[in-house]
Amino acid sequence: MHSEYIIYGILAGIGAAISFGPAFFTITETSIQKGFLNGVFVSVGISISDIMYCTLFIFGLDRFFTDELFRIAGSLIGGAVLLGFGINHILNSKKLTRIEVNTIRSWHQNILKGFVVNSFNPYVPIFWAGVVTTAGINMPKGAIALFFGAMLTTTVSFDILKSWIASRFRNVGDRNFTRWIQVVVGLLFLILGLYLLASAFVRLF
Repeated sequence: MHSEYIIYGILAGIGAAISFGPAFFTITETSIQKGFLNGVFVSVGISISDIMYCTLFIFGLDRFFTDELFRIAGSLIGGAVLLGFGINHILNSKKLTRIEVNTIRSWHQNILKGFVVNSFNPYVPIFWAGVVTTAGINMPKGAIALFFGAMLTTTVSFDILKSWIASRFRNVGDRNFTRWIQVVVGLLFLILGLYLLASAFVRLF
């Protein structure tokens, strides 16, 4: 009866999955350095964060998360977190001596990494607030669960695909290649973190 909303969810999930934000670069860098399995666990952490925001907004907390004070606080906290990730990536790139073996011993750390990177990106709650609001206005109640189920399944599937594609570069890369990937990702985190901090201070003053 509401099968068309599954298609809408898949299309929305594809649109969300092709974005090139901190989550994308975290999956890519982790998969190249640590392998496919660890990239998958980063994807799981990102999906847990997405589900958290989606659930909160469905229960009516979107107004709080889109409030101007929250956006400023989110930019400050998110900017500081991304700045810390960037500095850590660049400093650790000097210590990188080999491409790590593809094991899952640090699965919980990778889940946490994906969750933190996604949760403290202030654009993520704004995105989900917009999606939930739009869905609530334009869809019958019985179709909302189908829509979000299809959308979240699609995004995590694409994230796993990204991890698999990035992990293929382990076979062609060496220590210097992996080190440069980590430096580039660190610089991207630094730039985005500084941008978020600057935008927060502009709003404050």
